Amino acid sequence: MRTVTIDGKKIQVKEGGTILEAARELGVYIPTLCYLEDINPLGSCRLCLVEVEGLETPVTACTTAATDGMVVTTQSEQLQELRKRALQLMLADHPLDCPVCDKAGECRLQDLTYEMGITAKEYTLKNSDFRIDYHSPLIERYESRCVRCSRCVSVCYERQGVGAYIHRDKGYRMRIDTVDGGPLDCDFCGQCILACPVGALINKRFKYRCRAWQLQKVESVCPYCAAGCRITVDVYENKVFRIRSAVDSVTEVGKICGRPVFGFEFINSPDRLSAPMIRKQGKLEHVSWDEALDYTAQQLQAVKKSADAIAGIGSARTSNEDNYLFQKFFRQVVGSSNLDTYNGVGYSQAIAALMEASGRVKPSYPLSEITNADLVMVIGCDLPAELPTPSLEVIKAAREGKTKLINALPMGNKLDRFAHLRLRYKPGTEIELLAGLIKLTIANNKVKNKAGLEDKAFIKSLDSISLEKVCRVTGVDLPQLKEAAAMIANAGNTYFIAGYYIVSRADVTRAVHALTNLALLREAEVLIAPEKNNQVGALAMGVSPQWTVGFAAAQQPGKTLPQLLEAIEKGQIKALYLMGADILSGFPGGKQVVKALEKLDFLAVQDVFPTRVTELAHVVLPACTFAEKEGTFIDAWGRVQQIKRALSPVGDSRPDWQIIAGISGRMGVPMNYGNAAEITAEIASQWPGFPENPKYPNQNTHRFYPLALSAETGAEQLPYSLLVGPVLFHSGTLSTHAQGLLTLAPAGILEINPEDMAGLQLKESDSVKITNDHITLRVKIKSSPRVPRGVVFLPGHFDGVPAGIPAETYPLARVRIER
Repeated sequence: MRTVTIDGKKIQVKEGGTILEAARELGVYIPTLCYLEDINPLGSCRLCLVEVEGLETPVTACTTAATDGMVVTTQSEQLQELRKRALQLMLADHPLDCPVCDKAGECRLQDLTYEMGITAKEYTLKNSDFRIDYHSPLIERYESRCVRCSRCVSVCYERQGVGAYIHRDKGYRMRIDTVDGGPLDCDFCGQCILACPVGALINKRFKYRCRAWQLQKVESVCPYCAAGCRITVDVYENKVFRIRSAVDSVTEVGKICGRPVFGFEFINSPDRLSAPMIRKQGKLEHVSWDEALDYTAQQLQAVKKSADAIAGIGSARTSNEDNYLFQKFFRQVVGSSNLDTYNGVGYSQAIAALMEASGRVKPSYPLSEITNADLVMVIGCDLPAELPTPSLEVIKAAREGKTKLINALPMGNKLDRFAHLRLRYKPGTEIELLAGLIKLTIANNKVKNKAGLEDKAFIKSLDSISLEKVCRVTGVDLPQLKEAAAMIANAGNTYFIAGYYIVSRADVTRAVHALTNLALLREAEVLIAPEKNNQVGALAMGVSPQWTVGFAAAQQPGKTLPQLLEAIEKGQIKALYLMGADILSGFPGGKQVVKALEKLDFLAVQDVFPTRVTELAHVVLPACTFAEKEGTFIDAWGRVQQIKRALSPVGDSRPDWQIIAGISGRMGVPMNYGNAAEITAEIASQWPGFPENPKYPNQNTHRFYPLALSAETGAEQLPYSLLVGPVLFHSGTLSTHAQGLLTLAPAGILEINPEDMAGLQLKESDSVKITNDHITLRVKIKSSPRVPRGVVFLPGHFDGVPAGIPAETYPLARVRIER
């Protein structure tokens, strides 16, 4: 610690701490413009100049380390004059177009000009070379407004790991430009817009629509992935005009991705369901809420004579309070445990498998504390697409050398640039890859948990696994496999992250057990990456056939989602209640699902948008989005966070919990809640620690499972492996209702290796037909070097894509491709 005196006040500063950090801790104001917390300081604006006793000239407080005994002065006539001069030089070529600039009212340059009493330009600099970039998607760049603070350059490179901006030329001719001088080609996280202190970078979706001072700011949580990013929802006249990182927190710059920034328009979408509907004479007709709720209650009562004939599927998008009431309704009113969560494909089973093996459902610490890990291995998970902001923590840790990174995925992604080892395995061979790593870990005598060596069935299963077969099946060569095993063996704290390509497998339980075998041998952490914002919360609330609130075991287990669909097809289940569960758009084997749903006597659909499921429904109940209700979400690491109502409900839509309570009351069981907070309190009475610090299962189980490699199929009859998965610019199907994100990824476009494209005599944007015995898809193509030869990739966010692939092989299918 160093003792520093600033304006007569003493403070203890950690070694390496700067004068600016010490001043802020003391509450002493020093003006800044280029400084951003968590970003390496540049000192380019010169506004944070301070005087240090013993030094002849002032120094920049943001870049100067505090030393023991240092005496600092932050306010003097000399400093005021130097700061004003620095600001005047910035204004020399800055246009006075505040009345038409979208940054007006929240512009740091405006604030500083007023603060320092500057009323006229002292200098004028002629420069006619300024350009305006109108061609980049979603972001406009105005060179004339740029003050060369370099915040955009820093946040893009240091925080986002992209580096889309560079410095071009020097001195007064220096400008910020894209790498190739053309339109932006980046992750479109939008954080450069928030980092920019002036109006040089403008959000096209916000441009000229509203003034900053007119906006009501409401803090909430992002509704897309499970990272749990805090956001500010900016509202005017009951419409969302933009979404940004958490309000008034410069430390949040760069801590959300482009999905909420450019994907909020689903909230205001004209396609929203806005009134209840009942099917009459084969057509859905608008009705009153009373008629819709009466009808729903009557239909459920008619089937209730056999409680097992009614099933419910909840949502990973709705709040904890909605999901809690949904499961309460089924268990206490309907009398059935036949309920599950539409958690994408396989997530519920993955968490169950993790619980069986380790006794836990989540890691002991989040990725934001990734510096605790010596090694991170990401397997079967496109982390930048599945959990974008947590992936930045992994990138930062790997780049700074604090953490080793293994990236194991069938195709390339953003992590490759920062990984110490990249394992490109053939799609669908995750179990074989893990089996090889387990075999090497034991052979090299690098087992921490000796219980695995004592499990006879587990050890015996390894006898039939040869490394030669592992390499042949996976396509990973033996030196790479040995290198990965050595990195795992020599690491201290290790963190495994599994995602979509493991969770979506038909044999997800077997795949997760293969991963837990390896993790338990090394006493490592395991994260099963959730696909949606409240995937953990839905299960924690008991929307599950095997768990009740807080992951307590259900006394009367019900059927899982695949089992429910099978029971519907057999006629055992007569009525189905779907809450935010579009099981036709995102579930594999869609044709079979349609056949099953058509056999139902009664189908109730409660959702935000019309879907393929609403087309089959007997009653449609319009629900609110996250922005129109109160409640809580649970992120990937078990943190409970509050969402706040920012808008009045669209049309006649209602919060999900209110709809459920309305049906329950009409079935003779009143649910008299005045608001969501009362439901939160009821959850807390059943789950110790909720919501501040909920107690999760932690039984510290060490259970190993025998391994078995898949049978080799011999020569493939069809030439290409079609892999379906997530992409950065979408999340589930919700984002396909957001025009901003559709600008970046307008449809399911097939990614194909350039050599394969040439072999098929295809060119960029050509249309092709993908076929096999089960599917026929027509899509456009794009050249993609990240995809290996013989593999083609299709985003799974668009209607009809997952549904077209059989559940037995999802997310993989052998296909042919033709013009």
